[in-house]
Amino acid sequence: MQTHPHQKPKRTRRAFVVRDLVAMPEIPDACIPTIEHVEHMLISELDVEPGASILIAISGGVDSVVLLDILFVLSFEHGYRLHLAHVNHKLRAEESDRDEAFVRALAKRYDLPCHVTHVENAAFARKHRLSIEEAARELRYRFFRQMCSTVQAQYCAVAHTADDTAETLLLNLVRGSGLTGLAAIPPRRPLTKKAALIRPLLGITRQQILEYATARTLEWIEDSTNADRSFLRNRIRHEVLPTLREQFNPRIIETLARTAELLRQADGFIESFIESTFLQIATIRDGRVELNKHALRQMHPFLQGELIERALGELTDHRTVPHAAVER
Repeated sequence: MQTHPHQKPKRTRRAFVVRDLVAMPEIPDACIPTIEHVEHMLISELDVEPGASILIAISGGVDSVVLLDILFVLSFEHGYRLHLAHVNHKLRAEESDRDEAFVRALAKRYDLPCHVTHVENAAFARKHRLSIEEAARELRYRFFRQMCSTVQAQYCAVAHTADDTAETLLLNLVRGSGLTGLAAIPPRRPLTKKAALIRPLLGITRQQILEYATARTLEWIEDSTNADRSFLRNRIRHEVLPTLREQFNPRIIETLARTAELLRQADGFIESFIESTFLQIATIRDGRVELNKHALRQMHPFLQGELIERALGELTDHRTVPHAAVER
């Protein structure tokens, strides 16, 4: 059965309502726990106020389509004002244009404003000495900041999931990383002076995302590069994690995500402690940073290294300092 998006919303087992799209006229019971989880995340952890303006970063993939659908459902109860933002990186020829056309059609179906930009990744990467991936990310978030200002959005929602957290943990572990690199993706961080970047799906696995999308009969598109095993992240996603799931722990995604979250909390505590200790033992003047040597010698070697790294960061405008430089 199909109805028009502007017909009267229909209630389900709980208070959620939805203007039906090409999907079902009611929210299937199987979808409600996921919606409730995101609702709790938005209210209790991300502090998103009723009536907030939210810019949704949408690629057209299943994660971002589900994020859109859930926020759309919740907008009836919480009055969220939604905008879509899509970046056409022109990296995959016709496929990039296909993605853009899909997102524009999706915005029309949901009757939401859609903002699209085209970017030149290669030129930007050359100019700023970045990889194509780094350039794409920088240009993408630059556009999100711009659009938050333009539409006066208080939040920009991106569709990272528990799987992204697990993959990032393993990726950084393989590459070699300190505590910060192993820590979970933060659910919220500043994007501009007036807008925050939020990740409402961090507590949801990709399997749950697919189950939701199937139950809601949503449509999405696949990025062909996600299957390219030449990328380390894709090998972790398609080879390492399935092996860990099948042979060691069927809930490996949740386990790794929980570990990464504990590491994020520990990293936050250490960062706060280092900052307060640094302010107690450091003297900054005339472009120099002096640490109280006597106080430093009394500390654990780990704290010594962290404080020296913090001092070097002060001198290098807080750019990342390699651990090798600290050890020297």
